[in-house]
Amino acid sequence: QHLVTEARDCFARVEQPRGVALPDCAAKARWLDPLSALPWLGRPAQRCREELTVRMAVLAYCDAAIGHPDRGALHDRFAALARAQRLVEEGSKRRRLDELGPPMATPEPGALAQRVGDRATLVTQGERWRGQSLQGHAIQAALLETDVKRAVDLARRYRETDHDELLVQLSALWCIGGDWEQGMTQAAAVEKERAEHRTANFSVNFGAARVVVEACAAGGQLTPPVGPSYGHAGQLDQQARLGAMRMGQLRRARPCDGSGDGARCWERPAVAEQLEHLRMLLLSEDAQPYRLELLATVAESVSDPTDLLKLFPSPPSARVFAHQVPLLADRWVDRQVAKPLVPPARFAAAARHLEALALGVEGGGKDQRVAALRSLAVAMGVEAAVGYALQGDGQPADLGAAGLTELGRGPWGSLMRANVALLGGHRDRALVQLEGLTAEPTAEAAAAWLTRAELSLPDRSQALAAAEQARVAARAAGDVALVERVAWLLVSLGEPPARSQDAPLPRVPWVGQASALIAPSAREHALAQQLGQWHRWLGQPAEQRRAARYALSRGRGDAPKALVAYLYAAGQLVDEPSEVEPWLDAVMAQDAGRMTLSSYALARWRAAAWRGDESAAATWRKRFATLSRLAAMPKTAELFQQLGL
Repeated sequence: QHLVTEARDCFARVEQPRGVALPDCAAKARWLDPLSALPWLGRPAQRCREELTVRMAVLAYCDAAIGHPDRGALHDRFAALARAQRLVEEGSKRRRLDELGPPMATPEPGALAQRVGDRATLVTQGERWRGQSLQGHAIQAALLETDVKRAVDLARRYRETDHDELLVQLSALWCIGGDWEQGMTQAAAVEKERAEHRTANFSVNFGAARVVVEACAAGGQLTPPVGPSYGHAGQLDQQARLGAMRMGQLRRARPCDGSGDGARCWERPAVAEQLEHLRMLLLSEDAQPYRLELLATVAESVSDPTDLLKLFPSPPSARVFAHQVPLLADRWVDRQVAKPLVPPARFAAAARHLEALALGVEGGGKDQRVAALRSLAVAMGVEAAVGYALQGDGQPADLGAAGLTELGRGPWGSLMRANVALLGGHRDRALVQLEGLTAEPTAEAAAAWLTRAELSLPDRSQALAAAEQARVAARAAGDVALVERVAWLLVSLGEPPARSQDAPLPRVPWVGQASALIAPSAREHALAQQLGQWHRWLGQPAEQRRAARYALSRGRGDAPKALVAYLYAAGQLVDEPSEVEPWLDAVMAQDAGRMTLSSYALARWRAAAWRGDESAAATWRKRFATLSRLAAMPKTAELFQQLGL
C-alpha cells in the first residue's frame, strides 16, 4: 500500500508545475520483485508492476510531445509504448488501469499517436492500424505531409473496411492512384447503400459519394452508373457542387468558346438541361453560400444583363457581391466540402463577360444594373486572382491580368490585393499593398489593419501599433468576429485583455470553434476569462508554462478562428525554439481535423513566420503550396476536395 500511495503521488506530479526531467515513478518497482514471490502478494504485486510499467510508457511518450517536446524522443518512446501494450495483452489482459492513478484505458499506440499529433508514426506504421478512425487519421497525416503515394498505398491496404465514410475517401484515393473503375464502383456501392438503407434509424446523404462516382468516371473516361435522384433514406445533397462539376465536364468535352460550334454550345440538350438546373439552384436559399461560384458557372450563357440579374431571389445591389468575398486570407482556403469547385479561368472569363454586359447597358453609369454588374465582375476578378495565386501561377495572378485594377486604393481594394499576394507566398508584396491605410469605422478597414499587423511580425512593435488600429475599427464597425480575432492577436503580443480576472481560473472556458453555439452574452464573458488565463500563462516561469501545456492537452479541440494568433501564443509556452513544432503538432491534434489541410498548413506557415522560424516557415510554406496545387489539378480536384485538401 505504501508503494501504491507513492506511485499515485508521483504520477500526479507529472502534470503539475515541475522541471524538465520527467519524474521516475517506476524507480521503486524493484521492491515489487521479492513481493511477487510471496503467495499472498504475488498477483497484486504483478498487477502493480504491470500498471507502473504501462503508465510510465504512456507518460514518457506524452512527455516527448507536451512536457519536453522532442520528435526524436517521441519516435524512440513509441517502441516502449508498443511493448507496454503487449505486456498487458500477455499479462492481466485488463481493458482499464485504475489502481495507481486516474482511470485510463489500456494503451492503444495508434490512438496515442493521433492524440499527440505524431504524424510520422501514423504514416510509417499505417499498416498496423485497425478501425476506421485510425486509418482515416493515417491517410490525413500522409496527405498533410504531401505524400500522396503513401496515402494511396494505405488506401489500398484498408480496402477491407466496411465503414462507408472511410470507403468514400478510399474510393477517391484509388481513383487518384489510377484505379478509376474500382474507385467508381466502390463509391457507387456506398451511394446505393446510403440512398436505400438506414443504420440504427439514422440516414446519411449520398451527394458526396455521387461526386466521387462522377469524378472517377470522368478521370478514367468511363460511363458512370446511373444514380438515384432521391433516396428512401439519405438524400442527394451537395447539388450545387454536383451541378458545377457536371457543367465543367460538359464544357471541357466540347468547349463553349464563342466561335464555330462553340457559339451554339449553350443550345446542346445536355448543357441546356444543366443550365436550367443551375439557374433553379441560384433562385433557392440553398445557393446563398455559393452564389458567386454558381454565377461564374452560368454567366457566359446569359447575354442580357436584366436576365442575369433575375437569377437572384431579390434585386442585388453593388455592395452585395463585395460581401460575398472573404476579408481574411485564411477564409479563402478553408473550403466547405460542399462548395462548388470553379477554376480561376472560369471566374476570369465570367468577370470579362460581366464587364462587357455592363458596357453594353444603355444609359451607362446612371443605370443601377451597371453598378451591380461591375461589382459582380470585380468580385469574380478577385476570386480568379486568388485561384491563380493558390496554383502558384504568377502571371495570371498579376493584378492587372485578373482585373483587380478596378479595386481602387481604399481598405477593401488594398486588402484584396494583399490577400492575393499573401496566398501567392509574397509577404513583402502583401505588406506594401497595406501602406497608407486610414482609420475608418468599417469591417473592411479593421480586417486590413489586422492583416497589416499580422504581416508586420516578427516586428512586435509595428504589429502592436497596427493591431490597436484594428481593434478601434472593429469595435466601431460592431464586427464581433473581428473583435475576437484582434483580441487574440493582442494577447499573443503580451497585451492584457480588456476584461479578465486576476485569480487563476479552475478551468479554461471553451469558446473556440467547437463551442460555436454558446450564447453571445455568455461568450463575451467566457472569452475574457479565456484570454485572461492565456495572458497569465504567457507571463509565467517555465515550470508553470509546462503545467499549462498539460492543461491545454487535456482540453484540446477548441482552437479559435484566430488560429495563427492561437498558434503563435501556444508556441510561447515552451522553453526552447526546437520544442515549438512538436508541441504545436500535439496541441492541434484534435482541431486539425476541423479544417482543410490547406488552411492548417497556411496557419502553421504564418505562425512560424511570425516567430521568425525560417526553417519551419519554409517547410509549411512548401506544404501549403503543394496542397494548393494538388487541390487545383483539373482531373482530380474534386477528389482531393473530398479528401479535405
